[in-house]
Amino acid sequence: MRKSDAIDVIAAELDTSRSRAEEIYKRIVNLMITHLGKGNRVTLSGFGTFEVVTRRPKLGRNPRTGDRLMIPQHLAVKFRMGKTLQRGLAR
Repeated sequence: MRKSDAIDVIAAELDTSRSRAEEIYKRIVNLMITHLGKGNRVTLSGFGTFEVVTRRPKLGRNPRTGDRLMIPQHLAVKFRMGKTLQRGLAR
């Protein structure tokens, strides 16, 4: 599902315009980005939890050249599935 597909579904489900549905979509995404940017967890009940974690530096390899390189410490978003999503995927 792409962003445009999600916007179409939101518009249909809420019986509203596509532009209003896009505004709702953008607000939800921006809210999540803001909270993750502050280091907070974002939990969507039944779906899962997003959390910012620090990845330690590690030795990697350039897939094109095979050269070894050091990947620096960086932030990443970790996702843990909620039980409802997990059950939905198990079908």
